[in-house]
Amino acid sequence: MRLNLQQQNLQVAFIKGLPFTSVNEHGDKADGIEGKLLSTLAEYFNFTTSFIDCLDDFGALKSNGNWTGLIGKIFNKVNMDSI
Repeated sequence: MRLNLQQQNLQVAFIKGLPFTSVNEHGDKADGIEGKLLSTLAEYFNFTTSFIDCLDDFGALKSNGNWTGLIGKIFNKVNMDSI
């Protein structure tokens, strides 16, 4: 049985670093190992992606309990409109 996500847009937080991940300057196409895997999954499950560049910040836990960087964006469900 194939899951059809009906072109739902999934946001993907990433950190540039070939050979794993790179995104073009328009932010609409990923390359590298993870980019190709994501593209294959998107085609198979019928979804689109938008990318959130975390600017080489994986994230750290701050003393107030909040996360920074990539983990913070995922944890806080940051969307593209707020960047």
